[in-house]
Amino acid sequence: MRVFLIQTAKGLFSSSGGYKANNALLRYLSSRGHCVRQLCYSYRGEVESYMDNNDEVDSRLRTRSLHIRSESGKPGQDIQVHDLCMEDGVEALALDSKAFDAAFGGKVESSNTLARMSAEYIENGTSSAPLMDFIAFLQEEIRRFSPTHIISNDGLSMKASLAPELAHLTMSRIAVVHTAEQLPFGPFAGGLPGHSSTTRETDLFQRLDGIWSVSETIRKYALEHGQLETRFLVLHPWTYLVGKDHAIPDRVFNWDKKFVGMINPCPVKGASILVDLARKCPQLEFLTYMSWGADEATVKDMGDLSNMTVRPSCTSAKDLWRDIKVLVVPSLWCEAWGMVVVEAHLRGIPVVSSNAGALSESMLGLDYIIPVTSITGVRDESGRYMIPEQDVAPWVKVITNLMQDQCDYEKVSTQGIRHKTWGYLFTMFCGHVLEIVGFAARIAMHFGQGGFLTYIVTITIGPAFFSATIYLCLARIITVYGQSYSRFSPRTYTITFMLFDFVALVLQATGGSMLGSDERDTINVGLKVIQTGLAAHLAAISIFVILASELAFRIFRHQEDWDPRFRQLQPSWRFNLFLACLTIATVTILIRTSYRVAELSLGYHSDLAENEIAFMLLEGMMVVIATTALAIGHPGPSFQGRYEDADFQLKKAGDVEDPSKSDSNSLELS
Repeated sequence: MRVFLIQTAKGLFSSSGGYKANNALLRYLSSRGHCVRQLCYSYRGEVESYMDNNDEVDSRLRTRSLHIRSESGKPGQDIQVHDLCMEDGVEALALDSKAFDAAFGGKVESSNTLARMSAEYIENGTSSAPLMDFIAFLQEEIRRFSPTHIISNDGLSMKASLAPELAHLTMSRIAVVHTAEQLPFGPFAGGLPGHSSTTRETDLFQRLDGIWSVSETIRKYALEHGQLETRFLVLHPWTYLVGKDHAIPDRVFNWDKKFVGMINPCPVKGASILVDLARKCPQLEFLTYMSWGADEATVKDMGDLSNMTVRPSCTSAKDLWRDIKVLVVPSLWCEAWGMVVVEAHLRGIPVVSSNAGALSESMLGLDYIIPVTSITGVRDESGRYMIPEQDVAPWVKVITNLMQDQCDYEKVSTQGIRHKTWGYLFTMFCGHVLEIVGFAARIAMHFGQGGFLTYIVTITIGPAFFSATIYLCLARIITVYGQSYSRFSPRTYTITFMLFDFVALVLQATGGSMLGSDERDTINVGLKVIQTGLAAHLAAISIFVILASELAFRIFRHQEDWDPRFRQLQPSWRFNLFLACLTIATVTILIRTSYRVAELSLGYHSDLAENEIAFMLLEGMMVVIATTALAIGHPGPSFQGRYEDADFQLKKAGDVEDPSKSDSNSLELS
């Protein structure tokens, strides 16, 4: 692919969430061998500084000048254009931001001027000289790059890419919606400078090849207010990963820090809550990082507070999160996602968020979400959003507790998205891969392309990995409630049933490989071996169901004796959802395995084996239900950061633990 992206945020390393998400997508595509290029805006000296400080970047930097005529007939403006290839393989066409603003009336007026001219261009197909010069430049760059896909997030770029001048290019035109204000309908249309400029943009959206909403909230907003069908796709994982290896960020362990932090304090982001919070909590220290939204009134209010530290925008993730102990996200507008929420959680920083827009989505059900009176879209005489009064008392209570109670702080810090469930991940991954390969082979068989051996082996052994996933979880469930209820230790359950699974897997794989023989006797033996493996799997999961049912009965008869170390976990809705999902997955795997045993016992040419409806319901549908349940009830968030606490030690008999290395919070289980 050849992907051309048109950015609107200012700065080669803008702190805008939309900019960073777009850039992360380009970097990933580049790593996969696709050719990517973006038009963006750089601050003066930013490109030169980047080139000087990065030895690995392509040293080829081409600088040219774009002349923009004046609207009034006065001398025009020359804009410096840098053409460079960045270290991640992304080609950048960077326009000097200051000169660009000057071409449209200066920094203060450029947004309004550009919006006015853009509306005229979208409605009439033409506009004033400055904008037409920029459009000619943009279209020439698109022609020169000849993209297969063009991605934009503003009406001007959509109109320019749909113009007759580019009709000869075979490319998919895609809009990515990062804010409700981008859309030309609904209560938030045109609510911010530089966003939607005319209702005629609706026609442009209808002509695009695709519209990407970054949250379910935005998707529903577009459908409700504009009857516009969009597709919700999560931001690419590289949006949150760090370093050249694109790794999950390290946990920062910030309990000893002193700051309650907020990023981009401004009216729509809930700066009024932050200021009131600082006034009511003089014993706490607050830290803000400025970004695109700050206004003079907010800056003055924060400057008057002795316990408020204000820092400029920060592009270094390491520096940004270094001093923040608790992050507040008190936004009042229709947040399209909330990247900082995910970024903080990945680093183990507790987040206290409002429920505005899609923040509840980005919080993933974690603590803490505080309801606010959201912005409705009503504006004052100057066109700014009216900011409703807020009750700051719930914020004071939660923030004070997190800043002072280390136990609660650590619990919230570890309940985030960083759950090390490697065994669960491995078995689920193997099972899914085998199922996908197996069904693909079955489809290929339909078209006479062979694949019978691949189909029979992978479809047969795939669910054994899902049952292994279930066996791993039972041991931890026993630990959560207490071993006294179980007839066997958690270790015994895991080793015994995993051994059963292993034997079943070997038998099924061995039998499957024998089916590729040309000799009838070998094929018959292979069928018998597969049947034996399936029978072993069925026996194992049947015994498991009996023992797990008896265990559940004993546990719920003696609720008063449950392990007190997991008192907060046991009654939680998320943990009980996990138990329900595990039950569903167990039953469906049992049904599927029973069907396979019956099918093979009758032979591959029996009525049951050739019944497609039975296959899709008792094989395909059962596996889909099981995997869906295991995904919904993932133990990471369900155990609320205590999945590793509920593990057990595979110690040999006679091993003695060194008391000096004992942790008062760890579990000593035999």
